[in-house]
Amino acid sequence: MFVFGISASAATLTIDYRYSTEDNGFIVYGTSTDTKIGDEVTVEAYLTETGSEDKRLLDVQTTLTYKDNDQIKYETQAIPVDYTIPSGTISFTAYSAHADESVQTTTPYQYYGISDVHTILKNLSQDLKQNNYDSFVSTVKNPANAAVLGVDLSRIPANTSAAYAATTGYLSAITVPNELSSEDEQTYKDTSDALAKFRADCENLLMVSDFALCSNSSAFVSWYNTYSNKLKLSEISAQKLDYFNSKYTSEKYFEILKSESMIIYDISALKTRILDVAGLTAVAQGNSSVVSDVTETFGDRMTGKISVNAATHTIVCDALDGNTYSSFEKFVIAYNGAIPQPPSGGNEGGGGNGSGGGGASMGMGFAPVQPVVKQVFSDMAKDHWARPAVEYLYDLGIINGRTDSEFAPDENITRAEFIKILVCVKNVNLVSGPSEFSDVAEDAWYAPYVNSAYANNITSGYDDGTFKPNKKITREDMATMIFRMAGYQDTEETPSFNDANNISSYAKSAVAVLNEMGIVNGMDGNKFAPKNSATRAQAAQIIYNYLMKK
Repeated sequence: MFVFGISASAATLTIDYRYSTEDNGFIVYGTSTDTKIGDEVTVEAYLTETGSEDKRLLDVQTTLTYKDNDQIKYETQAIPVDYTIPSGTISFTAYSAHADESVQTTTPYQYYGISDVHTILKNLSQDLKQNNYDSFVSTVKNPANAAVLGVDLSRIPANTSAAYAATTGYLSAITVPNELSSEDEQTYKDTSDALAKFRADCENLLMVSDFALCSNSSAFVSWYNTYSNKLKLSEISAQKLDYFNSKYTSEKYFEILKSESMIIYDISALKTRILDVAGLTAVAQGNSSVVSDVTETFGDRMTGKISVNAATHTIVCDALDGNTYSSFEKFVIAYNGAIPQPPSGGNEGGGGNGSGGGGASMGMGFAPVQPVVKQVFSDMAKDHWARPAVEYLYDLGIINGRTDSEFAPDENITRAEFIKILVCVKNVNLVSGPSEFSDVAEDAWYAPYVNSAYANNITSGYDDGTFKPNKKITREDMATMIFRMAGYQDTEETPSFNDANNISSYAKSAVAVLNEMGIVNGMDGNKFAPKNSATRAQAAQIIYNYLMKK
């Protein structure tokens, strides 16, 4: 029996509780009338397990009253319940020296036992391993199961491919012991840890799943307002956040955001993506000085950008402002492609000062000073099979014409010219200095590109230690280089072309894989013509096909 001190005006207590998923416990709270701030209120919690008549003390907490909205209130810390207890009844009693009477409330405690947790997590783990999304959603949306796990995934739609991809991608593994053992306490701890991780993962899952389901700009704005505190973008970059805050509500922002897959499993990658799009939106909507500032602010995203002097930088930024790029990778390709370089007067891509190719190059030639627009070449008919590829790559700054109006689609391309394109598409840093190849002079325009291609395993040259930069590239070598650049895995399958026996052994895997992916195709009579020299049109088409498959 409790003994209370009696005041002139006795206080009246109220009592209530709420469940805390984080602690698997209960927070008790209420009001206290006719008391002042700082008075003590004590709360006792008792548990009676199912099947037992024993009422045992869980916890005793003493807390101080505080004022909130003209009321005097109290609130305890979480009173945790042991995970090994499957179910029971919990009673809470609150009393104070200033109150005449204590107050009580009870709640059933069930579905929170570690045994129940273990069973549900095992079922969910099995669903994910078997890609059984419907079963996963059904299990996790069950109110009883949700209460056990302390999660709310009710917003995940059933039978939605984006939600399914985000779920299976983010919750790719739930690690839980095969069996619980009363003789091995570690299995209880491991299950408890698995539950804690599952809860944290579910919070992130909801964020990435809701992001993937954004269908318009207003939906994205609502998504960001919901998760902005969790994202904490300012911790990444205050400067980038300024761009984001000024752009994320615009239709253009969402257009660029939606131009690439919105199914992102990694929270860090998600933060990077939504900040990136802010910078890319500024490029699309800004002038030359804005583009310049974007290259500075997002410098860490400009991997592979060629360094130029201030005057050239201004020309390039002027050429790129107002253009739309879906990623910084493509923006860097366009930046490098817009760098003006003096014409060599020689063959395609030749000459120069070691920093790039010639004015008529397949890769980086004279950059247009005006913003890049779709180029229509007079020597390519409207129905030319490679025209869409050529125009697309021209827009990105990856290729130029022989002249301002002619592309010369049927002329051949050299090994050096093609390797330069691949290095720019791959977006890797250029490597200066002596070459691994005896026929690549250090001051040759193509040397940094060949060195970079060698360093990144795009090419290994010939057995005699040469690269043969000015040799026309064959179709099989073109396939081999793009295969290596993409990092695709070898296959034991044989190419299905009628002339497959003519394909060199080192190129067969590349041709087979790229053909299966639709990146390289055959010619008349289902022949690949591996030893034929590749044309400019063929090179443009294979690069375009690769970018579309990325």
